[in-house]
Formats: sequence, structure tokens, C-alpha cells
Amino acid sequence: KVTIVEYSDFQCPFCTKGYTTVETQVLKEYGDKVKFYFKHFPLAFHPWAEPAAIATECALQQKPEAYWKLYNAYFEKQKEVTPQNVKEKSWEFLADQGLDKAKFDDCFDNKKTQAIVKAEMAEGQSLGITGTPSFVINGRLLVGAQPFEQFKAVIDDELANAK
Repeated sequence: KVTIVEYSDFQCPFCTKGYTTVETQVLKEYGDKVKFYFKHFPLAFHPWAEPAAIATECALQQKPEAYWKLYNAYFEKQKEVTPQNVKEKSWEFLADQGLDKAKFDDCFDNKKTQAIVKAEMAEGQSLGITGTPSFVINGRLLVGAQPFEQFKAVIDDELANAK
């Protein structure tokens, strides 16, 4: 098996390219041969990235599927989100998830999941990550919005070594 850990920022345009490559090519081609983990790495100059990361973790506390729903929505509708509307957009994206709005709002407004986001950033920094998107594939670092071929080369090499 191959493990891919992505350190990313929901507001980063290059991260959207990385998201598209991972979701439409890597995970489709390799299926259960790869395990994918998403880690937060909101950059300071992206004003709604950290609130969005906090929101995904708030959603996760109520329902795992809601986390992935927000993850998809933030990348697919990145241009619709602003620092002023991130909370409202998050709730709009989660409308069909059956979450407790008061619980979500309390979590978001009081940044109850900020420590999780900060811990994931610190983890990434300890691995030498400074920008997004960055991918760690079985311990090998792949930096930037790389084309599918770059992922394929590393994954195929890791699968061959696993035999």
C-alpha cells in the first residue's frame, strides 16, 4: 500500500489543481492501492483558509461525510468563498448533511478546532513543508501542483518496492 498525505490550503489556487489531480486521476487510477489523508496547512496570506480549515474540523465532529463534503466544496467553489462569507458558505455547502447548526456555529465562532489545524501545520513544518500543496508519499516529498505523471512515477515506484 501507498500512503499519500497532502498538506494543503483551501484558498490556494495551486491546491485546487492538486485537488483535481488527486481526486480525478490518482484516486481513480489507484483505488484501494493508495490511502489518502488531507492535512491543513492554511497560509497566513490566505484570509479565509484557516476559518475554512476550522469549519471542516467542526463538521467532522458531527459527521465524517460532512468533512469531505466541505473539502470538495471549498476546492470546487473556491471563487465563491470570501473572508466575510466563509461561515455562511460552509453552512450552505453542508445544508443537506443534517448537522446541528447551533453546535457547528459554536464550534466555528469559538474556534474550537483551531488547535487541530495548528497541530497539522506544525506536523507539516516538522517535515520541512513550507508551501502548498505538498504531498508526502510513503515518506517522499512531492511539492507543488504536480502533473499526474509525477504522482504516478512515485506511486508506481513505491508499489514495485512493496512487492
